[in-house]
Amino acid sequence: MRPYNVIVFLDLDRFKDVVANLGWKKYRKNIITSCLTDMIIDLASKHSCSILYGLNRKEGTEECMLLFSMPDFDQLLKDLDNIRQKIEKLGKTTKSNATISIGIAKGIYLDYKPIISKKKQFLLSDPLRKLAKNALKEAKKKGGNKIIIK
Repeated sequence: MRPYNVIVFLDLDRFKDVVANLGWKKYRKNIITSCLTDMIIDLASKHSCSILYGLNRKEGTEECMLLFSMPDFDQLLKDLDNIRQKIEKLGKTTKSNATISIGIAKGIYLDYKPIISKKKQFLLSDPLRKLAKNALKEAKKKGGNKIIIK
């Protein structure tokens, strides 16, 4: 088997609207961002992945980019869909209608430097990260609550 990497980019859908509609405080932990943080930590531990960007234990996680090296791809997809379903269910339970979109890119990762800024030049400096961002963008254009693989 040829070596490969997987970049996963997760982002809560229309979350600024969710926060505003429910009167939650911006940049403060809430039930959705706290749950997502915990699920990402569990996923990272299970698959021994690197968290490149976005995990925030203090304020809760709204978006995150992960790097997996040679994962069991089918199991990873099941685990990511489980996260998607749990966020959707939590969105219904809290009446926030929160959902999450996930973009996935599979290939060779070239840039192992940590992402030091959310600015495009850093976030998208590697072709695989850019492809994952494009997959995420496509998931959101299709209405969110989707997983797109590129």
